[in-house]
Amino acid sequence: MLRSSKRRHRKSVPPFASTTHVGLIQVLAPMSESSRQHDRQHFFKYMPAETARKVLLTSRLRWSSPLLFNDPFDVPRDIAHGFTSADIARATADLFNQYLDAPPEDLTDFDDSLAQLFTLARDGFPPELREQLRTTIVETLTQLQSGNALQELRDHWKSVVPTLRILCLAESPNHVAMWNHYADRYRGVVLGFKCNDATDNFLLVAEPIEYLQAKPDVYTDHGLAKLLCLKSLAAAKAIHQIATQSKSDDWSYEKEWRIVDYAEGSDETQYWDRPFSAEDLSHIYLGPLVLAHDRHHILSLAAAYPNVRIFQTSIGMDRELHFQSHEG
Repeated sequence: MLRSSKRRHRKSVPPFASTTHVGLIQVLAPMSESSRQHDRQHFFKYMPAETARKVLLTSRLRWSSPLLFNDPFDVPRDIAHGFTSADIARATADLFNQYLDAPPEDLTDFDDSLAQLFTLARDGFPPELREQLRTTIVETLTQLQSGNALQELRDHWKSVVPTLRILCLAESPNHVAMWNHYADRYRGVVLGFKCNDATDNFLLVAEPIEYLQAKPDVYTDHGLAKLLCLKSLAAAKAIHQIATQSKSDDWSYEKEWRIVDYAEGSDETQYWDRPFSAEDLSHIYLGPLVLAHDRHHILSLAAAYPNVRIFQTSIGMDRELHFQSHEG
């Protein structure tokens, strides 16, 4: 919800339990206490008029599971798809060899035991000790990666995805494609919300989507091997960030931001309708093709929101959207 006490702001990072360096998603970590994480003043939601009426009537916004998203490629349903345990074991052994020969400069996020080992390697091992370690560690890693570890990782992620609850936001009300796709082909509404420090609302912890031209490294056997070398929390943050906060650059025009949380216990609805504070609703933009009865209903509901500014949207001869303040 947008209005919330600090203890309800939860950093939605699913940490990994670690069996040596094997990350398996086990539990859901609480967010850190609320604090502003960006300098934006407002975010916007595009929606059909019917949805806008429900939002204004109930003062609630919907947070949805990725299973309800219109893009089935958004938030992967499976991790390590197409790889076998042998693939990951081989990639981990190869990566360990690389790190042993050329240790990374920054070992902050590495598993403590590996960080110590690579620090010693950087300082200089006797050649015979280096080869002994190479043989022993690679054999150990290969054994650890065999069996059910990979399937457990997949099963855990599949169990986590349905619990995700995501609020998607836009930077601007002035985007033609967004009006067409999400606001009922210009007949809908855009609602604007203030990032309100006074009410400590959820908008303060929104994060921007990263739009990627290439497949993330974590979707390769080499990338998964890198995760296995990290501390549990660092690995959790990496997989969470890639899975929920990145998309193909085909979607970059949306300039989307998100807030991600997790459902606790049994929740079969696949969404939350969370309340927001009336004072945080800052703008209502009526679509250029909004129907008269929708316009009337929305204007009547807007009276309950003390700080809202209302605009009628029109399409000019310049093929641009224009916003005219609604008076009275």
